[in-house]
Amino acid sequence: KVLAITNNNSTSGGGGGIYISNQSSPYLRGVSIYLNSTTSDGGGIYSTGSNPTLTDVKINNNSASSGGGVYLSDSSNISIMNVSISGNTAGQGGGIYSTGSNPTLTDVKVNNNSANQDGGGLMLSSSSPKLTNVDILENSSGFIGGGMYLEQTNNNTSNSVPIFDNVIIKSNSAVWGGGGILITGPGGDTLSNFQIIGNYSPNGGGMYFWGGITNTISNVSILDNTATTGGGIYLQSGLSTFNNVTI
Repeated sequence: KVLAITNNNSTSGGGGGIYISNQSSPYLRGVSIYLNSTTSDGGGIYSTGSNPTLTDVKINNNSASSGGGVYLSDSSNISIMNVSISGNTAGQGGGIYSTGSNPTLTDVKVNNNSANQDGGGLMLSSSSPKLTNVDILENSSGFIGGGMYLEQTNNNTSNSVPIFDNVIIKSNSAVWGGGGILITGPGGDTLSNFQIIGNYSPNGGGMYFWGGITNTISNVSILDNTATTGGGIYLQSGLSTFNNVTI
């Protein structure tokens, strides 16, 4: 029997569905987390300084200020396997908002989430997740980073550097820039092994590099994206290097 966590609300502390803290390591399997809300962060799940494991879980139609589906902070290195994160809404990070954490996602679908501002599917700040067999589909943002917003800093030790293995970022949209992905900051790292297909934004339909980016992009396909300016890629300064990239 599937456990359902639904129609709950957190007024200010975060974690509309579940709040996890203080080095907790719960194991959730076969759980549906849906229609929960908070005026703070983590509509479905809020995890801080903890290492939960999610398997065969659905996180759908939750809402929050940040992290409509999942909010991670302070080294919350969550493991997410065979999970659907769909239909969640937030100001930032419609599906997932991760700050200072390194989650692992395997066989995960992040689809049809929305953010009023940044990162319709995922927003990553000083976070370096590992994504394997992940589909980021049909997410939207009201400003930048329809599929993913990748926020890098001046300190390379805290950059957001996701590790991709068979990741598809497809049919996402952003109102201003970076339909598939928008990357900010100086970078200095390598991003590889992903596909960006059929995304839309007026500026940088597939990818938007903002603020002196110096990343290396390798083994990437950027196909069938649409924009007013920069259908595949929009480079706003910087010295990025592209190796084995199909545009």
